Amino acid sequence: MAIEESSLDEWDKKVSQKIADRTAKHQTFFSILALSGNSQPWIILSVIFFVFDIFMDRTINILQLLVLIISGLTTALIKYIVKRKRPSDDRLKKYVARGDYYSFPSGHASRMATSSILMILFFQEVWWLGLLFGLWTIGVNIARISLRLHYVLDIIGGTVVGLIVGAVFFIFSGPILALFVPFAEWFPHIF
Repeated sequence: MAIEESSLDEWDKKVSQKIADRTAKHQTFFSILALSGNSQPWIILSVIFFVFDIFMDRTINILQLLVLIISGLTTALIKYIVKRKRPSDDRLKKYVARGDYYSFPSGHASRMATSSILMILFFQEVWWLGLLFGLWTIGVNIARISLRLHYVLDIIGGTVVGLIVGAVFFIFSGPILALFVPFAEWFPHIF
């Protein structure tokens, strides 16, 4: 006896399809936007920011890198537990890391939400920076749906994971940063 598709799953696929159909004319733009949320540039930028003490305090740069890694590992673990197939297998070779066959939750949504919430919480006095990251996050999320790499619920799930990981790390940032202060102070002396 076959299991019927749930109404939530039907809704998710229908809405995702509508978004993808309406944005089909702008695939080049959405390709670039979607790729801007990849993990490689974010990790490389975090390492560069740490090494050269750019943008934020060196200990906060370590926290950013750690949060991105934890967020990525969390989404990967959930993906391999849930095992939800992506909307389109033909897009995997072009846009998805090898071995990342599952779509729930979206790692891109998680990574972008984590970065956005940290920008909003750490830099409250520079409110426009949080707004910029929030808009970028929305753009990357729409692009992932537009390219048929994720469903809407994948994006929502990834965003929730990212917000939780970012908020938890912010709440415990004092003790976490205290662990890395000796390393951050020692690091410049090795050059």
